[in-house]
Amino acid sequence: MSNEQLWIVTIDHEKSIAQVVRQLETRGLAVHSVLAEVGCVTGSAAESQLSALRAVDGVLDIAADFPVQLDTEADSGVW
Repeated sequence: MSNEQLWIVTIDHEKSIAQVVRQLETRGLAVHSVLAEVGCVTGSAAESQLSALRAVDGVLDIAADFPVQLDTEADSGVW
């Protein structure tokens, strides 16, 4: 599973997000979170599974996700 990457999946607002999530899971996406209010799902899968995931009815886009960490130090010089 070391070849799995993080993905953000954008869902068509006219589709049932629950049904799309089920289809994504059956095609190999390990769902991490469902952001129904904004029509997105985050999860992990191998890059080799992307074509199968993109073929799910209701998927508009799949983009790479990556961690973001903000510097919380008071003297960081940011703002």
